Amino acid sequence: MDQFSCPSCFKDYEICHRCRDDDAEYTCTPKVLKCLHTCCNSCLESMIQKNPNGSLICPLCKETSLTKGM
Repeated sequence: MDQFSCPSCFKDYEICHRCRDDDAEYTCTPKVLKCLHTCCNSCLESMIQKNPNGSLICPLCKETSLTKGM
């Protein structure tokens, strides 16, 4: 696994120059978690939707983080 890819979906991170609302292309944008590991925003959104209590688990260290304020 490469340090520039998501540990959950394994897609390479892309840093978008400027995200527009009308841009339909998927971008794998990195997000730093409380534990300081990084995961793509798309995977985090999926994890949050699957977890009704508003928390997510880091795919690397399994630390639980609350999603409020993310």
